[in-house]
Amino acid sequence: MNRYLDIPVQTVMVANGAEELVGKNPNSEPTPKVQAFVMSFAPTAQWVSRQCYGLPQKFILAQWGAESGWGSTAASQRAQNWASICVPGGKTEQFRVYAGRREFAESYARLLKQGSAYAELRKYLASTELPQTDRCIEIIARSGYSASSSGSYEKLLRDCVASIEKRAGDIFKE
Repeated sequence: MNRYLDIPVQTVMVANGAEELVGKNPNSEPTPKVQAFVMSFAPTAQWVSRQCYGLPQKFILAQWGAESGWGSTAASQRAQNWASICVPGGKTEQFRVYAGRREFAESYARLLKQGSAYAELRKYLASTELPQTDRCIEIIARSGYSASSSGSYEKLLRDCVASIEKRAGDIFKE
């Protein structure tokens, strides 16, 4: 197993309590980069999974990894927005800015639980006790979450899931 450098996290006080500011992933090689991302974000993904009807953590981590370059993009780090969530009514490239990881996770969960585009995903999650990552990928790709075509976004997410399984499977158990 490759040894990775931890992603830096700083606790800061904001208006409604403590918040974690997540730094840029310091790893450049693929395996340590994915491992550090998974280890840093797994507890947050677990919380989101519980909030979102059992949405698979592997799906959440793959989507956040895809959208943020495994936590390496300066834009994601500056905005504390690991899923490229846009400003409501804003332009496609106008991304929301969060105080930190908790605020981001709450917003991501709220978007999936309340956004009209994700009704099919909620219906699927409510219909099964063991949601399948592949099925969630198919649904989210069709939902219009990404500005990319649904086929290319679906492939990107599948590739990110495969990367988690290959590079971090021994440290992440859903």
